[in-house]
Amino acid sequence: MSSINMSLLFQGVARGAPATAPLRIVLLPGEALRIPRARATIRVLSGTAWLTSEGEDIILCSGQCLSVATSKEPPVISGIGSEAVLFELR
Repeated sequence: MSSINMSLLFQGVARGAPATAPLRIVLLPGEALRIPRARATIRVLSGTAWLTSEGEDIILCSGQCLSVATSKEPPVISGIGSEAVLFELR
């Protein structure tokens, strides 16, 4: 599984959108992403996501969302299966 370092993107570099706008991300099969603490809500728009937060595994399907604002460690998200997962962070 590969890990993506998107720290500059999360800091708003060259996004061209207000800092309060949701950030939409697509993860291809085999990719994982550590969610920065500045983003508190994850909403899956398409596909199925596997989220690991504080030792707990959570499955989110299209249309579901989860608040991770109280997590002490940044959660990690990846897709499940052979489909890409599209989600947004707020």
